[in-house]
Amino acid sequence: MLPEVITHESVSDAIEAYAKAYALLEKIQNPDSKPEESSRLMPTGDQKTGCIGEYWAMRFARNRWPKKICKFGTHSEHGWDIQVEGTSSRIQVKTVSGWSKSRRLSPIHNPTTRPKKASVDWAPWTDLWLIYLSKDLIPTGFWQLKFGDINFGDREKLSGFVIRKPNGEAGGSSPIRWPKNTIAKLLISRPLVLNPT
Repeated sequence: MLPEVITHESVSDAIEAYAKAYALLEKIQNPDSKPEESSRLMPTGDQKTGCIGEYWAMRFARNRWPKKICKFGTHSEHGWDIQVEGTSSRIQVKTVSGWSKSRRLSPIHNPTTRPKKASVDWAPWTDLWLIYLSKDLIPTGFWQLKFGDINFGDREKLSGFVIRKPNGEAGGSSPIRWPKNTIAKLLISRPLVLNPT
């Protein structure tokens, strides 16, 4: 709860609480015993909003493809965050939280343009999942898009892209043909289970 008067002590208390939560997320992301890549619950990374979004995306993916192995990509993938083995599905996940005043996402790269730093076995994303988290970091918006839903024109990437507000069907950047907010499907996905072996 926010104190009536904000003091150095209340700022220090908030930072301490955040540090504890951050440390716990780091431990979940980097456990002492390294799990198989196909059984990780969260990706590694410093951007916790994005990692929380990818956790929910993986939860949804493992429920959508229960007999397939779903794995997080690495930083060298340069274009997708989750791969569904045995399918052509490579999912790019973009997440923003209610703490963002602008609701701007990091750049969305055109999957038809190979990034300069891409690895030899680079492959583009096939699906783009946009996730909006409340200030409590709970998903309230989930939009599933395909390449054809976005008008890149001749651009290599879309920068300054604004996600829709989850409580309405208006707003958001115009290069997108916005599908319905399918948050109910995301929220009813069962907690993560290990992939089949």
